[in-house]
Amino acid sequence: MHQDRPDFQISFNNKNIGIEHTQAIPEQLAKALAILDKCFPDTAIIEPEFFNWDSPRRSKKEIKKIITESQIALHGNGYYGKSAEVSWIKRIKNCIEHKTKKLNNPKFKKYKENWLLIYDNQSSPSLDEKYVSEKLGIFLSRYCKNNGKIMFDKIFIEYGVDIFVIDYKALPRIK
Repeated sequence: MHQDRPDFQISFNNKNIGIEHTQAIPEQLAKALAILDKCFPDTAIIEPEFFNWDSPRRSKKEIKKIITESQIALHGNGYYGKSAEVSWIKRIKNCIEHKTKKLNNPKFKKYKENWLLIYDNQSSPSLDEKYVSEKLGIFLSRYCKNNGKIMFDKIFIEYGVDIFVIDYKALPRIK
């Protein structure tokens, strides 16, 4: 059943699960992609590094300028070393932290089980899954040390053809 706060409720066998769904995309990148689609319809070049989670908030005019400059010549650093993995981990961490804050809002309906589904449709090079799992695991172990917060019982992260499944109750706790 579609609803709001959380986005969906699944009911089966007398069990109710609340599901919050989100896309792993920084707000500024979503805005830039909308501008690219509207103002540059025949263009497919965007340099996402200018629109990360920690990028400065830019106006529509500033975003258009960056996109225009990228059509002439790429001026970002591109991916190097583990930067694609680091960027992906930041996206996922940000989604988890943001949605956990929402889950802890009194207006957010809680269920016996609360799940988070993260959809990542951004194009990026193939990730080093071992590196990503290790670094994301460190974050998630700290996430488990919730300091009294309500946590998502399960987190599903869709990345290409892979789905990472994280079971909060099964994660090791860091003291």
